[in-house]
Amino acid sequence: MASVTQAGATPPEGESRGLEVYVGRVDASDLEKLKLVGLDHEDIATGRARDGKLAVEVVMNNLQAEKLAAQGVALDVKKIDGVKASRVAAK
Repeated sequence: MASVTQAGATPPEGESRGLEVYVGRVDASDLEKLKLVGLDHEDIATGRARDGKLAVEVVMNNLQAEKLAAQGVALDVKKIDGVKASRVAAK
């Protein structure tokens, strides 16, 4: 089962501020905010729309995630069996 951690949280001491995978549900306004922080279609995978929100999976750095969190875009770090997806992919 995948679990998540709130975007924008400061990484633990010594942890990289590199690329990470984030997931969430966004509306049209939030999707535009993703583009305004420098993300494009290669960085954003979209899924099923429901209740006016689109499921997204986004690859971005922590600074972009912090900017989005400050703007109210709720994305969470994707985890697979309690491990960040980026670490699982690196194995």
